[in-house]
Amino acid sequence: MNKIAHIIGAGISGLSAGVRLANAGYTVHVHEATQQLGGRCRSYYDAATDLVIDNGNHLLLSANHHVLAYARVIGSEAGLVGPKDAQFAFVDIRTGQRWLLDLGSGRLPLWVFDESRRVPDTTLGDYLALSPLIWAGTAKTIGDTIPCKGTLYDRLVQPLLLAALNCDPPEGSAGLAGAIVRETLLAGGQACRPLIARDGLSGVLIDPAVKFLEGKGGSVRIGRELRSLDQAAGRVTGLRFGGDETVALGPDDVVVLAVPPRPAMALLPGLTGPTKFRAIVNAHFRITPPKG
Repeated sequence: MNKIAHIIGAGISGLSAGVRLANAGYTVHVHEATQQLGGRCRSYYDAATDLVIDNGNHLLLSANHHVLAYARVIGSEAGLVGPKDAQFAFVDIRTGQRWLLDLGSGRLPLWVFDESRRVPDTTLGDYLALSPLIWAGTAKTIGDTIPCKGTLYDRLVQPLLLAALNCDPPEGSAGLAGAIVRETLLAGGQACRPLIARDGLSGVLIDPAVKFLEGKGGSVRIGRELRSLDQAAGRVTGLRFGGDETVALGPDDVVVLAVPPRPAMALLPGLTGPTKFRAIVNAHFRITPPKG
Protein backbone atom coordinates (compact mmCIF):
# COMPACT_ATOMS: atom_id res chain seq x y z
CA MET A 1 0.00 0.00 0.00
CA ASN A 2 1.32 3.44 -0.95
CA LYS A 3 2.43 5.50 2.05
CA ILE A 4 1.69 9.20 1.85
CA ALA A 5 3.29 12.06 3.79
CA HIS A 6 1.82 15.56 3.95
CA ILE A 7 4.30 18.29 4.84
CA ILE A 8 2.81 21.58 6.05
CA GLY A 9 5.28 24.34 5.22
CA ALA A 10 7.77 24.56 2.35
CA GLY A 11 10.65 26.18 4.16
CA ILE A 12 14.00 24.43 4.37
CA SER A 13 12.78 22.31 7.31
CA GLY A 14 9.66 21.15 5.47
CA LEU A 15 11.50 20.38 2.24
CA SER A 16 14.28 18.50 4.05
CA ALA A 17 11.69 16.45 5.94
CA GLY A 18 10.02 15.72 2.63
CA VAL A 19 13.28 14.60 1.03
CA ARG A 20 13.99 12.26 3.94
CA LEU A 21 10.50 10.75 3.78
CA ALA A 22 10.61 10.39 0.00
CA ASN A 23 13.79 8.35 0.37
CA ALA A 24 11.99 6.24 2.96
CA GLY A 25 9.35 5.25 0.41
CA TYR A 26 6.64 7.84 1.00
CA THR A 27 4.88 9.84 -1.68
CA VAL A 28 5.31 13.38 -0.36
CA HIS A 29 2.91 16.29 -0.80
CA VAL A 30 4.12 19.67 0.48
CA HIS A 31 1.59 22.42 1.20
CA GLU A 32 2.76 26.04 1.54
CA ALA A 33 0.41 28.82 2.70
CA THR A 34 2.31 31.69 1.06
CA GLN A 35 3.16 32.32 -2.58
CA GLN A 36 6.90 31.57 -2.12
CA LEU A 37 8.88 28.45 -1.41
CA GLY A 38 11.84 28.37 0.93
CA GLY A 39 10.63 30.56 3.80
CA ARG A 40 13.60 32.58 5.09
CA CYS A 41 15.96 30.44 3.00
CA ARG A 42 15.15 31.66 -0.49
CA SER A 43 16.19 34.01 -3.28
CA TYR A 44 14.11 36.69 -4.97
CA TYR A 45 14.42 39.52 -7.47
CA ASP A 46 14.88 42.93 -5.84
CA ALA A 47 13.91 45.82 -8.11
CA ALA A 48 15.78 48.44 -6.06
CA THR A 49 19.15 46.77 -6.63
CA ASP A 50 18.21 45.03 -9.92
CA LEU A 51 19.64 41.82 -8.49
CA VAL A 52 18.46 38.37 -7.49
CA ILE A 53 19.38 38.35 -3.81
CA ASP A 54 19.15 35.91 -0.92
CA ASN A 55 16.68 36.55 1.87
CA GLY A 56 19.27 37.26 4.53
CA ASN A 57 22.90 36.29 4.99
CA HIS A 58 23.06 32.49 5.21
CA LEU A 59 26.63 31.36 5.83
CA LEU A 60 27.21 27.63 6.22
CA LEU A 61 30.21 26.05 7.87
CA SER A 62 31.69 22.79 6.65
CA ALA A 63 30.75 21.18 10.00
CA ASN A 64 27.07 21.39 9.05
CA HIS A 65 26.92 17.81 7.83
CA HIS A 66 23.11 17.73 7.79
CA VAL A 67 22.87 20.49 5.18
CA LEU A 68 25.68 18.97 3.13
CA ALA A 69 23.95 15.57 3.19
CA TYR A 70 20.65 17.18 2.18
CA ALA A 71 22.32 18.96 -0.75
CA ARG A 72 24.05 15.73 -1.76
CA VAL A 73 20.72 13.87 -1.93
CA ILE A 74 19.03 16.53 -4.08
CA GLY A 75 22.09 16.77 -6.32
CA SER A 76 23.20 20.33 -5.53
CA GLU A 77 26.20 19.85 -3.22
CA ALA A 78 28.53 21.32 -5.86
CA GLY A 79 26.63 24.60 -5.51
CA LEU A 80 27.95 25.10 -1.96
CA VAL A 81 31.36 26.65 -2.47
CA GLY A 82 34.09 28.21 -0.36
CA PRO A 83 37.84 28.43 0.26
CA LYS A 84 40.06 25.47 1.15
CA ASP A 85 41.10 26.95 4.48
CA ALA A 86 39.05 28.42 7.30
CA GLN A 87 40.17 32.04 7.34
CA PHE A 88 38.01 34.97 8.41
CA ALA A 89 38.93 38.63 7.91
CA PHE A 90 37.75 40.92 10.72
CA VAL A 91 37.55 44.69 11.02
CA ASP A 92 36.70 46.67 14.13
CA ILE A 93 34.67 49.60 12.81
CA ARG A 94 35.24 51.62 15.99
CA THR A 95 39.05 51.50 15.83
CA GLY A 96 39.76 50.53 12.22
CA GLN A 97 41.87 47.57 13.38
CA ARG A 98 41.93 44.60 11.02
CA TRP A 99 43.05 41.01 11.57
CA LEU A 100 42.79 37.55 10.06
CA LEU A 101 41.50 34.67 12.15
CA ASP A 102 43.27 31.65 10.65
CA LEU A 103 41.77 28.34 11.80
CA GLY A 104 43.72 26.36 9.20
CA SER A 105 42.43 23.13 7.67
CA GLY A 106 43.20 20.50 10.31
CA ARG A 107 41.03 18.54 12.71
CA LEU A 108 42.48 20.02 15.91
CA PRO A 109 42.19 23.62 17.21
CA LEU A 110 45.93 24.21 17.07
CA TRP A 111 45.35 27.81 16.03
CA VAL A 112 44.71 28.84 19.65
CA PHE A 113 48.40 28.17 20.43
CA ASP A 114 49.63 30.49 17.67
CA GLU A 115 49.50 34.20 18.52
CA SER A 116 49.65 35.16 14.84
CA ARG A 117 46.55 33.11 13.98
CA ARG A 118 44.19 33.77 16.87
CA VAL A 119 42.31 36.93 17.83
CA PRO A 120 44.75 39.80 18.53
CA ASP A 121 45.44 40.65 22.19
CA THR A 122 44.11 37.30 23.45
CA THR A 123 45.90 34.58 25.39
CA LEU A 124 45.48 30.82 25.62
CA GLY A 125 43.86 31.38 29.03
CA ASP A 126 41.08 33.41 27.40
CA TYR A 127 40.09 30.41 25.29
CA LEU A 128 40.31 28.00 28.22
CA ALA A 129 37.88 30.25 30.08
CA LEU A 130 35.23 29.21 27.53
CA SER A 131 35.40 25.57 28.67
CA PRO A 132 32.32 25.76 30.99
CA LEU A 133 30.28 26.50 27.87
CA ILE A 134 31.35 23.33 26.09
CA TRP A 135 29.33 20.90 28.24
CA ALA A 136 26.70 23.26 29.63
CA GLY A 137 23.11 22.05 29.84
CA THR A 138 20.20 23.54 27.96
CA ALA A 139 18.65 24.95 31.13
CA LYS A 140 21.45 27.49 31.54
CA THR A 141 21.98 30.71 29.64
CA ILE A 142 25.30 31.79 28.18
CA GLY A 143 25.41 34.72 30.59
CA ASP A 144 25.13 32.32 33.54
CA THR A 145 27.94 30.12 32.19
CA ILE A 146 30.79 32.34 31.00
CA PRO A 147 31.77 36.00 31.46
CA CYS A 148 30.27 37.92 28.55
CA LYS A 149 33.00 40.53 28.42
CA GLY A 150 36.62 40.95 27.44
CA THR A 151 38.60 41.07 24.20
CA LEU A 152 37.89 37.51 23.06
CA TYR A 153 34.19 37.85 23.76
CA ASP A 154 33.91 41.18 21.96
CA ARG A 155 35.95 40.15 18.91
CA LEU A 156 34.88 36.53 18.35
CA VAL A 157 32.47 34.92 20.79
CA GLN A 158 29.78 37.61 20.68
CA PRO A 159 29.58 37.95 16.86
CA LEU A 160 29.78 34.15 16.39
CA LEU A 161 26.97 33.36 18.83
CA LEU A 162 24.85 36.31 17.72
CA ALA A 163 24.99 35.04 14.14
CA ALA A 164 24.26 31.45 15.17
CA LEU A 165 21.53 32.00 17.78
CA ASN A 166 19.87 35.20 16.47
CA CYS A 167 19.66 36.72 19.94
CA ASP A 168 21.87 38.66 22.33
CA PRO A 169 24.29 35.91 23.44
CA PRO A 170 23.96 36.35 27.26
CA GLU A 171 20.24 35.52 26.88
CA GLY A 172 20.86 32.50 24.62
CA SER A 173 20.97 28.81 25.49
CA ALA A 174 24.33 27.68 26.85
CA GLY A 175 23.56 24.17 25.61
CA LEU A 176 23.09 25.32 22.04
CA ALA A 177 26.15 27.56 22.23
CA GLY A 178 28.21 24.67 23.60
CA ALA A 179 27.17 22.47 20.67
CA ILE A 180 28.24 25.21 18.25
CA VAL A 181 31.66 25.56 19.88
CA ARG A 182 32.22 21.77 20.04
CA GLU A 183 31.29 21.22 16.41
CA THR A 184 33.17 24.22 14.97
CA LEU A 185 35.98 25.95 16.87
CA LEU A 186 37.00 22.83 18.83
CA ALA A 187 36.91 20.67 15.70
CA GLY A 188 39.61 22.64 13.90
CA GLY A 189 39.61 24.41 10.58
CA GLN A 190 38.27 21.40 8.68
CA ALA A 191 34.91 22.04 10.40
CA CYS A 192 34.92 25.81 9.94
CA ARG A 193 35.34 26.41 6.21
CA PRO A 194 32.76 29.01 5.13
CA LEU A 195 30.38 27.93 2.39
CA ILE A 196 27.85 29.96 0.42
CA ALA A 197 25.23 29.01 -2.15
CA ARG A 198 26.96 29.95 -5.41
CA ASP A 199 23.74 30.25 -7.42
CA GLY A 200 21.63 31.62 -4.56
CA LEU A 201 19.68 29.87 -1.83
CA SER A 202 16.73 28.96 -4.04
CA GLY A 203 18.94 27.64 -6.82
CA VAL A 204 20.95 25.39 -4.49
CA LEU A 205 18.70 24.40 -1.58
CA ILE A 206 15.07 24.93 -2.65
CA ASP A 207 14.45 24.40 -6.37
CA PRO A 208 16.46 21.12 -6.55
CA ALA A 209 14.47 19.76 -3.60
CA VAL A 210 11.19 20.53 -5.34
CA LYS A 211 12.44 18.79 -8.48
CA PHE A 212 13.58 15.81 -6.40
CA LEU A 213 10.19 15.42 -4.68
CA GLU A 214 8.25 15.77 -7.93
CA GLY A 215 10.55 13.21 -9.52
CA LYS A 216 9.55 10.78 -6.76
CA GLY A 217 5.86 11.24 -7.61
CA GLY A 218 5.15 13.92 -5.00
CA SER A 219 3.96 17.51 -5.28
CA VAL A 220 4.79 20.96 -3.89
CA ARG A 221 1.95 23.48 -3.96
CA ILE A 222 1.78 27.14 -2.89
CA GLY A 223 -1.18 29.18 -1.64
CA ARG A 224 -2.52 26.29 0.43
CA GLU A 225 -3.14 27.44 3.99
CA LEU A 226 -3.97 24.70 6.44
CA ARG A 227 -6.89 25.90 8.59
CA SER A 228 -7.42 22.93 10.91
CA LEU A 229 -6.72 19.26 11.55
CA ASP A 230 -9.45 16.64 11.87
CA GLN A 231 -8.60 14.27 14.71
CA ALA A 232 -10.09 11.05 16.05
CA ALA A 233 -8.83 8.35 18.42
CA GLY A 234 -5.54 10.16 18.98
CA ARG A 235 -4.56 10.55 15.34
CA VAL A 236 -5.01 13.05 12.53
CA THR A 237 -7.67 11.89 10.09
CA GLY A 238 -7.93 14.86 7.74
CA LEU A 239 -6.50 18.21 6.66
CA ARG A 240 -8.77 21.22 6.13
CA PHE A 241 -7.40 23.89 3.81
CA GLY A 242 -8.79 27.26 2.75
CA GLY A 243 -11.63 27.12 0.26
CA ASP A 244 -13.30 24.30 2.21
CA GLU A 245 -10.97 21.70 0.73
CA THR A 246 -10.51 18.60 2.90
CA VAL A 247 -7.90 15.89 2.40
CA ALA A 248 -8.68 12.58 4.12
CA LEU A 249 -5.76 10.63 5.57
CA GLY A 250 -5.28 6.88 5.56
CA PRO A 251 -4.13 4.94 8.65
CA ASP A 252 -0.53 4.77 7.40
CA ASP A 253 -0.28 8.39 6.24
CA VAL A 254 1.83 10.89 8.18
CA VAL A 255 1.68 14.65 8.70
CA VAL A 256 4.64 16.91 9.47
CA LEU A 257 4.02 20.44 10.73
CA ALA A 258 7.09 22.36 9.54
CA VAL A 259 5.70 25.76 10.49
CA PRO A 260 6.65 28.52 12.98
CA PRO A 261 5.55 28.14 16.62
CA ARG A 262 2.46 30.36 16.50
CA PRO A 263 0.62 28.54 13.67
CA ALA A 264 1.73 25.18 15.07
CA MET A 265 0.20 25.98 18.46
CA ALA A 266 -2.98 27.26 16.78
CA LEU A 267 -3.36 24.02 14.81
CA LEU A 268 -2.64 21.81 17.82
CA PRO A 269 -4.19 23.28 20.99
CA GLY A 270 -2.17 22.20 23.98
CA LEU A 271 1.11 22.21 22.10
CA THR A 272 3.70 24.30 23.92
CA GLY A 273 6.27 26.48 22.21
CA PRO A 274 8.16 29.76 22.47
CA THR A 275 6.11 32.94 22.78
CA LYS A 276 8.89 35.54 22.75
CA PHE A 277 10.94 36.28 19.66
CA ARG A 278 13.70 38.56 18.40
CA ALA A 279 13.28 40.41 15.12
CA ILE A 280 15.93 40.14 12.41
CA VAL A 281 16.34 43.06 10.00
CA ASN A 282 18.21 42.43 6.74
CA ALA A 283 19.61 45.40 4.81
CA HIS A 284 20.64 44.73 1.20
CA PHE A 285 22.71 47.12 -0.91
CA ARG A 286 24.47 47.08 -4.25
CA ILE A 287 28.06 48.20 -4.52
CA THR A 288 30.74 47.98 -7.18
CA PRO A 289 33.80 46.59 -5.35
CA PRO A 290 36.90 48.78 -5.59
CA LYS A 291 39.71 47.47 -7.76
CA GLY A 292 41.64 44.73 -5.97
